[in-house]
Amino acid sequence: LKESNYWKNNKDKHDKKYPFERAENTVREIRRITTFEDNKTFLDKFRTLITEIGNALGYIRMIRTASLNRCSQAINYVPNLGKIQKFSEMAEKDELPEETQTAAKNLDNTLNALSTNFSRDQDFFRLLVDVFEGVLTTDDQKHLKVFYTIIPPLTINFVEHMLVGRDILATKKNAANAFISDDGFAIGLAYILRLLHQNQKFESLRWFQGLKEKYAEDHARVLAETERSRRNRSGETNLRTNENLSLRKIAQYQEEFELLSFCFDAAKIFFEEF
Repeated sequence: LKESNYWKNNKDKHDKKYPFERAENTVREIRRITTFEDNKTFLDKFRTLITEIGNALGYIRMIRTASLNRCSQAINYVPNLGKIQKFSEMAEKDELPEETQTAAKNLDNTLNALSTNFSRDQDFFRLLVDVFEGVLTTDDQKHLKVFYTIIPPLTINFVEHMLVGRDILATKKNAANAFISDDGFAIGLAYILRLLHQNQKFESLRWFQGLKEKYAEDHARVLAETERSRRNRSGETNLRTNENLSLRKIAQYQEEFELLSFCFDAAKIFFEEF
């Protein structure tokens, strides 16, 4: 609520782009006051929860895709889906043996199941939105009305989490905790924003656009500071080393935020039609 009020009163001051410094300060404050026994912060727990929701949605979509693939393979043997003859009726009409009529009925049931499952346009994401939409917008969940304001700190936490995973992978130490991607967070974020009808509110923060400009400015600032120091002829080797380290860090964060932005935009497509 505090961040929501701040943004309403100061968005023009920041060119209608939520300030990175504000989000970074929130991350530090939460880290200072809420650290659990496993050294996880509230943001870590919240990010993990959102990621698990997204992973569950991804699993549902994967199962649905596998089901359609299996049905499409089996249905290849049916010449015309729009006109499937009733084998049980033909067997009964020709007075074939009872065993043959039973087999014909079983074949009809199988063909009917394949046809129904293949042609049924059942969107499980729509069902999940319809089921939980009313739950998260009740008076008991009033605190979620400003959920969009916690997203900037959450994305910073996510990017730091991703960089740690990549570093572990690069050093090959504690490899069990290494990873290179975590798409569940973006999907879970898109799903929750859809449930709460807060996509437009989050877009009003212009968060990812502001990040792009921030890192472009940081990149230019490092180059300018290094150039000024070179003119003073102070420690050429150290200057080059520091410049490379600073530019590398900026590039890493910029790349991770861009990947998250792309993944988030793609995830929103799942929920745009309803």
